[in-house]
Amino acid sequence: HLHKPQQKRTRFYSVQRGDTAGKIARIHGVRVKDLVLANNLDDRALIYAGQNLRIPTKGEILQAAAEVQPASSKEAKAVLSRTIADKTGLAAGESAGGTTGKPVLMTGIINSAEALRVNPGVVIGDFLVEEVALQRGTAIGIIRVEVEETLGHYADWLGVTTGEIRRLNGFSSRKMIRINDRLKIPFKNISKEAFEEKRFEYHKEIQDDFFASYRVKDLEVYQIKTGDNIWNLCQGVFEVPLWLLVKYNPTLNIHELNPSKTLVVPLVEEIGET
Repeated sequence: HLHKPQQKRTRFYSVQRGDTAGKIARIHGVRVKDLVLANNLDDRALIYAGQNLRIPTKGEILQAAAEVQPASSKEAKAVLSRTIADKTGLAAGESAGGTTGKPVLMTGIINSAEALRVNPGVVIGDFLVEEVALQRGTAIGIIRVEVEETLGHYADWLGVTTGEIRRLNGFSSRKMIRINDRLKIPFKNISKEAFEEKRFEYHKEIQDDFFASYRVKDLEVYQIKTGDNIWNLCQGVFEVPLWLLVKYNPTLNIHELNPSKTLVVPLVEEIGET
């Protein structure tokens, strides 16, 4: 957990290929230890492209948070294989059949290194503004819509109205935005950097609130079926928030669930459950 004597704006950094925790710490003038504590990183300070890290501010008091780190990829595979064998009675390499309404466990398909090494404590998402250009004297940025975001959120962070954002994008009053939509936003009252920080902090708060009460206890695999809907799967079948499912399936296109594909499903339980 992070204890801040005074509310101070925190910075964040989107990890790029080739980055290390040490390199990021040096660039931002912080200790590696503090970077690790601020982001619930494991003892090896393992990071990978796509993660978003909080850069602790001066005077911030840090202490280790409740562990939400996964096992290493090798350990996760071994645990997963044993779990599948125990629950299905299948040997490694075999698959479970059947068409029950619950997730169907399968082996030999958790081959996504990204899913296996996910650190639930690190926020994943593309929160950076893709580009900024002047339009009639106003700086206009381009972003991609992320999970749990609405036009109301953007308007609040930018200090503008939703109507302004709709007009800028040629949206009707009934137009709904979808995840990964390309969206124009105006920087009239706030800087690009401040917007990115507000956006990151919003997602960090959602995640922190969740992991204050729940933990990921296991991983299962679900074979997508014809007619599956991501919202129904999350709410009615898996009972997990969409952002958490997306975290474990980084290449997932939630608008096109292909029956030939599978989903890595994080199973969660309340902290303190036996």
